[in-house]
Amino acid sequence: MQTSEWTACIPVRDEERTLARTVTSIRNQTASQNLVSILIGANGCRDNTVRIARDLSKQDSRIQVIESPIPGKARMWNTLFNQASTKNVLFTDGDIVLHENAAENLVKAINTSKDAMIGGSTVSYVNDLPLFQRFLGSAYANHNGSHNLWLTGQLYILDSLRVRAKLLDKGIPEMPEKVLHEDNWLTHALHPDWSVIPEARAFCRPYGLHEINKLRRRYIIADTQVESELYPRIMKKWNPIPKEKDSLLVRFQRALRTRTHSYEQFLAYCIAFSITNISKSFNESSARRKFATTPNYWETSKYSKQPLPEGLEFTKLN
Repeated sequence: MQTSEWTACIPVRDEERTLARTVTSIRNQTASQNLVSILIGANGCRDNTVRIARDLSKQDSRIQVIESPIPGKARMWNTLFNQASTKNVLFTDGDIVLHENAAENLVKAINTSKDAMIGGSTVSYVNDLPLFQRFLGSAYANHNGSHNLWLTGQLYILDSLRVRAKLLDKGIPEMPEKVLHEDNWLTHALHPDWSVIPEARAFCRPYGLHEINKLRRRYIIADTQVESELYPRIMKKWNPIPKEKDSLLVRFQRALRTRTHSYEQFLAYCIAFSITNISKSFNESSARRKFATTPNYWETSKYSKQPLPEGLEFTKLN
């Protein structure tokens, strides 16, 4: 198995407007000569995404379309990950445009490190948007080579051999199907064997004002899910060390220090902090109420009957 070969996986749902652009950016990678296949996983699509994906597969024999009528990104993530034939497996979303050398830098990084997962840097394409949405886009994405401190599901690469070994070592055969945010789950399940590099860039659509509250609520639900259901399944020594939440002043000061684009971005941070803090109490209470009625993904799946490795002691963090 050649270490330079890689597979691109794209789980998609209703991405008819952007999928072709994403696939084109993958085909145009500087590392495309080592690209073995592009797996497009359509889960529960209600628009023309599947038709567009099939049309794309006629243009390039490396493109394979995997269709499921049932929505669920985690389920599709497992399908794509297991079907990839290469050691290096790159995941991206169906509304992302990869910089031409993103895959090359990710493959090089995963092959020269001991990490199981390496993420890229997302950059918001904001120039052709209205002014206020550019503010919001700047707040939720980085600019000019600055990179994320946390892995994002928009672009990352996995060493499939290391990932399988590390998950099985913790008694986890694969990602549970009810996981809301696969990237959040992976960062905890594989901790501390992951990193983020600024050299691998991807361009994403900035969020609109109408989406921020919904996104914030979903993030809280996903965090609660991981804290309540993943932590009991992994050894305490492998858990991320709990950190105290930064105050608004600390976050504001960090934004001032790390401003990399313009005063527009700095103002965007101020707007984003204000919105998220004002809606924090409402989002947390409503999100946790919803989560309280959601079935536990371990107890409602085949993984609850999976025997744990001998000698492992599982603990829940308070």
